[in-house]
Amino acid sequence: MRSAIRRTARRSTRGRLTTAVAACALLSDYLTTRRTAEHISAVSLRITFPGTRPAISLAGGTTRYDGGPPVPASALWQIGSNTKAFTAVILLQLEAEGKLSIDDPIGTWLPQYPAWRHITIRQLLDMTSRIPNYTSEPTFAAALAANPSARFTTAQLVSYVAGLPLGPKGWHYTNTDYILAQMIIEKVTHDSYASQLTQRIIDPLRLRSTCLAPDTCPPSDATRMPAGYLTRASPSATGSCTCTCPAPA
Repeated sequence: MRSAIRRTARRSTRGRLTTAVAACALLSDYLTTRRTAEHISAVSLRITFPGTRPAISLAGGTTRYDGGPPVPASALWQIGSNTKAFTAVILLQLEAEGKLSIDDPIGTWLPQYPAWRHITIRQLLDMTSRIPNYTSEPTFAAALAANPSARFTTAQLVSYVAGLPLGPKGWHYTNTDYILAQMIIEKVTHDSYASQLTQRIIDPLRLRSTCLAPDTCPPSDATRMPAGYLTRASPSATGSCTCTCPAPA
């Protein structure tokens, strides 16, 4: 029996190493091929299996586009607009609790924006509000370029488009919609968005490596984060491609 268990363990280990080495090669090929076109310096991959089989975590590339240390498999990544899904879930939870309706107009919760008073929360969530996207405004781009580490309040972000006319009818991707959605969450709950996100999503789902920077992320997390996708360096610099993965047996 013990001999059979050891043989099974060896086969499992060999299979895991084979998968890891193959995946690592694919990551390296992708980074080499797509580095310039996508302006990326690193890629990361995690493979999970059913049951108790250990997961495989891989990473390739460097922490900055112009070089820097190799990216470790334990790196933390900015998930960007994936956060919008969390925001939508919180609003739907609040609706289920009877605290709001997603058909409420913005004017009910954010009367400081009278030009948008008839736009509903539903339209914010499905991006049919016609409200312009603050990240597309040259004034916001200039402010960010002048101080890349600046921290903007939600009101400041909305101010870049508050006086602009609505866009054409239909679907239009706009980050402003979800900034307003965050503001509504705070108004309804009398709590910060970061706190509600932690209480309703992060803690219940045990997302131990998820936090909202800089509000709930410990300072030590900064050392585990490669440069974000808004950081730009010389596009001619390629750096070296290394991959963090198990060595073949």
